[in-house]
Amino acid sequence: MDIFYLNSNTFLQNFSEPQIEKFIEFYGQNFKSEKRRKEHALGRFLVKTAARDFYGLNNTEIGIKKNKPYFINNELNFSISHSKNIVLAGFDKTPLGVDVEYMKQRNIKDILAHMGLNIENVSEELFYRYWTAYEAKIKLQNEVNSVCTLKLLPDFMLSILGNQSFDISKILKIYELKSPNASTNPNELINLKLVKANNKNENTVVIQEISTASLEFFEPLNLNIA
Repeated sequence: MDIFYLNSNTFLQNFSEPQIEKFIEFYGQNFKSEKRRKEHALGRFLVKTAARDFYGLNNTEIGIKKNKPYFINNELNFSISHSKNIVLAGFDKTPLGVDVEYMKQRNIKDILAHMGLNIENVSEELFYRYWTAYEAKIKLQNEVNSVCTLKLLPDFMLSILGNQSFDISKILKIYELKSPNASTNPNELINLKLVKANNKNENTVVIQEISTASLEFFEPLNLNIA
């Protein structure tokens, strides 16, 4: 099971506004919110680029079934999430759901009530564990047999749910996509290639593996989210 993420604030920082607009037009949809258009474009770019250059998929056409995106011509499963400046996608051979949330002050009581939970005096950290698991379950659209929750970054909580019984933390690999260092023309921006760090050049997206040993994993919640 693999997680790929990028920082939306920095990923396109070396490109001009016309180049970025062409990129968003190619990968995005006509949402009213410019922020939403950009998030959608970066999410689709991340999924298609990882599928093509990491998994070797020749056809990365995406369809929608029951509000869930999927590869029309391949059985590789993926799930997308974004929060604040992080755009993230999980991949696996079996169905999965992922959710990442920026940990900030929110109306915890109302959100817990929306989830059908009546929990008093819950800490912010525990709340975000519940919330990301709840959202990931919605995306999974399947029976929950495995749960993994961790802090991806100091202020971001991530939950990964699967429909197979295995310890996700033991098989999980996490990669960050780093922005190219130099500007390129709009067509090359759309067709950026994903490469390992040791093959880095100015106009490629570098994939950097994150050591899971340095991350904080949590025991599965004592909550029936299945």
